[in-house]
Amino acid sequence: DLCSIVNTHSTYADVFHIFLKSYFHKISNIPLYSFSDKFFDFEADFPHESLIYKTNNFRNQYLECLQDIPFDYILTFNDDYFLNGAPNFKALEDSLEILQRNSFGYIRYVRGPNFTNDQVFDCFYRVDATQPYAFSQTLTMWRKSDLTRIFEKVGPSGIARKSNEPQFEVLANQALCNLGINGLVYYSGEKKVGKSHFECSVIPHIVSAVVDGYWNTSEYRDELKSLELEIGHELSKNRFRNNWLMVI
Repeated sequence: DLCSIVNTHSTYADVFHIFLKSYFHKISNIPLYSFSDKFFDFEADFPHESLIYKTNNFRNQYLECLQDIPFDYILTFNDDYFLNGAPNFKALEDSLEILQRNSFGYIRYVRGPNFTNDQVFDCFYRVDATQPYAFSQTLTMWRKSDLTRIFEKVGPSGIARKSNEPQFEVLANQALCNLGINGLVYYSGEKKVGKSHFECSVIPHIVSAVVDGYWNTSEYRDELKSLELEIGHELSKNRFRNNWLMVI
């Protein structure tokens, strides 16, 4: 009933390679599908399904591939969500059961500013859809049909924060509210990282290893170094903002 999906692009091939290594180092029992503009040679080393999109903006690319996913429930990753801890499979099983037995459309695993104190189930709290980022690209378990509805309602848009294109997350937040899709967030006391988000304990990962094209050493300096050693794969040197940061 459940699979994982990850979106990437050829400009992030080095990042995607590390994601695949970290994913299969931690998870072997949840099928993975990738969305990309091309197939990379290194992908042959990892048992996943690669879907190649043909359209030219994030929303259209994602929707094109999403419609080919043969699972009813999905975990949504980005290519810089590097897994660095053992998954809590019991929490994932509980999440799947909640979505199957209730009308909620999604369960987020990274607490953000839209967290409420309305505890619906043990460790599962209602998301405040009136606050920013009720929809977010953070790691989430989705009912595929509800996520598809959001992408269908949002027009062509991007996520690269370019000034000349509508931003998908902003439009998707409006679409989620207009469609009346309600969701939950899993929280069990995880520590805060950065200004507004918290660690993820369900599938521990670096929450955005790349910011504006560079390694996120301001928030995950030690974690990136540990991951590099654990999976035996060197971080691309051209993604460090300054040479001195390469010594981490």
